[in-house]
Amino acid sequence: MRRLKILFHLAGGALSLAQSIAVSVALALALGLLFWLQTEDSLEQGLRIAAAVLPADQHLQAQGVTGSLLSGGHMDHLVWQKGALMVEGSGVTIRWDWHAVLEGELRVTGLQARTLRLSDRSPASDSPFSELPLPMRADVQFSVDRFEWAGPPAWTIEGLHGHYRYDGSTHTVRDTSLRFADGNYDVQAELQALEPMALTLNLRGHVRAPVTIQQKPLLLDAQAIAHGTLLGPDASVDVAVDLQPQGRGGDRVLGLMQASLQATLRPARAQPIERAQGHWTALNLATLWPQAPLTSLSGQAQVLPDGKGWRGEVQLQNNAPGPLDQQRLPLDSATASLEYRNGGGCYPHCRPKGLVVRRRRREVIRVTHSNGPCQQHCRG
Repeated sequence: MRRLKILFHLAGGALSLAQSIAVSVALALALGLLFWLQTEDSLEQGLRIAAAVLPADQHLQAQGVTGSLLSGGHMDHLVWQKGALMVEGSGVTIRWDWHAVLEGELRVTGLQARTLRLSDRSPASDSPFSELPLPMRADVQFSVDRFEWAGPPAWTIEGLHGHYRYDGSTHTVRDTSLRFADGNYDVQAELQALEPMALTLNLRGHVRAPVTIQQKPLLLDAQAIAHGTLLGPDASVDVAVDLQPQGRGGDRVLGLMQASLQATLRPARAQPIERAQGHWTALNLATLWPQAPLTSLSGQAQVLPDGKGWRGEVQLQNNAPGPLDQQRLPLDSATASLEYRNGGGCYPHCRPKGLVVRRRRREVIRVTHSNGPCQQHCRG
């Protein structure tokens, strides 16, 4: 019995010693890991490890990396690619609070990039929207000097600053500002991560529109509001866009650039436009979209449901026509009736009074179409 007791004590001592050794090793490993996470080359080494363990369809490359995994750092150049989707950044600096990860949140206190370029060559999908849940909560303060979408069509945003948050159910963008073309805008948005993906978007801004050489640029107030749902058979989004000269209604000069549009969209349908109506005066498309031609458009348009499709009417007049190679629209005026049936479009009635302008040496040749009806054209 005594020997058994001695063996029992010896076993208990050995077990206690093994536990102490295991704790000491774990503590040493933890301290070693903590020390490594704080070293100035741990961020570069961590990115190399991540690139090595990514799935076969993903690639990660980073150059000019400094900083630690514990607090963040800087990357001269960063590229991540998954199939046809590629994100490329230059002059990227990131700072985060690692303590928040222990609470189940990715908290980025600063994400800055000189340029950020996004391209996606994936084929078009029949389902434009899908659920967007994330594995953990996120809070990101971001600043991007220049954001480029490769297109088509290509476009660029400058001075993008804001605050993004994901609370486990909703994506939120707050206090976000940007510059696009000749406009400065503020954006507030909320998007539900799961079906029905409820959306609320509010964009407000100011646009500088040139008038004449002798006059100061015209200042316009711009607003776009969208609310509804993006996913599900009954998904519907109401959109309203308004562009008006600054000042009170009685103080505004008649004929200045302005536009208004209201539409109801059905994202789940093959033809997403359910109804729309709009009118515009002296509208210069290049002011709102850099790749668009210089115009001075006046007119109105309307789209209404018609059975399983829709029908539309468009009246358009362009007071600044010209050749495409001079970033102009070769059209003087047009009136058209449009129909959409069973996945195809028909244009049974249109009366253009177009202006095609070609330059030959120093001579400008103008060809004006007659007001005769166009030949019906359908596709389906």
